[in-house]
Amino acid sequence: MSRRSILIVLCFVATVLAVALLMRPPDAPPTVRIPGIEQTAPTTERGVTTHKSNEPEPSEPTPPPEEAAPARPSCDADADCGPWERCLLSTCVDGRRACTEDADCGLGSRCELEACIEGDRSCGPQLPCPGDQRCLFGLCADGEPACADDAGCDEGRRCVLGACLDGQRDCYRDADCPRDRRCLFERCAAGARQCDADADCAEGWRCSFGRCAEGARECSQDPDCGEGWRCVFGICGEGARECDADPDCGEDRRCVFGACADGARECNQDPDCGDGWRCVFGDCAEGERECEGDEQCPEGTSCVFGVCAAA
Repeated sequence: MSRRSILIVLCFVATVLAVALLMRPPDAPPTVRIPGIEQTAPTTERGVTTHKSNEPEPSEPTPPPEEAAPARPSCDADADCGPWERCLLSTCVDGRRACTEDADCGLGSRCELEACIEGDRSCGPQLPCPGDQRCLFGLCADGEPACADDAGCDEGRRCVLGACLDGQRDCYRDADCPRDRRCLFERCAAGARQCDADADCAEGWRCSFGRCAEGARECSQDPDCGEGWRCVFGICGEGARECDADPDCGEDRRCVFGACADGARECNQDPDCGDGWRCVFGDCAEGERECEGDEQCPEGTSCVFGVCAAA
């Protein structure tokens, strides 16, 4: 073969090698194996080589679930439960075992599930409720239950005995609440429990939501008071009942003791207001709570809206 032929062959081979090198894909970067993440082949997008994985795309952080009320403790006998409690269906519930019939509880109280409850009975097996009302633990209640559980209520409300109440649940029993507080309608309220029924209080006093209040009981429900009056914590108050809960009053109004008041509710209990404030009838008032009743105030003063004032 002549020298010229050899040079032509060498040029052709060099050309083929050059084209092959130009068409060769770039070397892949070294693969780093990350535990828990499956690596996949690299992809090229707009000239940038990236590695995709099966790891989900980052998203907004999920807020922690709201703290639920403590679980109800189990029991075999009343002795397994705390003060003011009894064992009912293997669960500790508020209310001491104190009766088998209403007569065991004294005037102004009734026996329900072997515990005395404040308020006279208005219904029972031999005493049906009128019309469409239903009997709920010895008292007649209007219509069908508004809810079966919390999901049946608006956000920020809880279902208690078939009614939606303001505020989220934070207790099932007194023991779930901090010291000097009690569980009232599954919400922690200021003041330790003093009573289950009027008989637990001194003469001339009545049991009002677990605390002894001055004044004998006048009523258990509105009809006990007569037309144009309503029953408020065992005492007859002037004016027919306008509401049972805030939604009954309309926008920017709230229900206070069965009457509609101006202004949307700011609070349900003291902690809703922050340090140095207290909750008074749904409004936040300046100053921490000093008392729940006159007995907690110095002599010559009385408890007025949570503070001790000159009598």
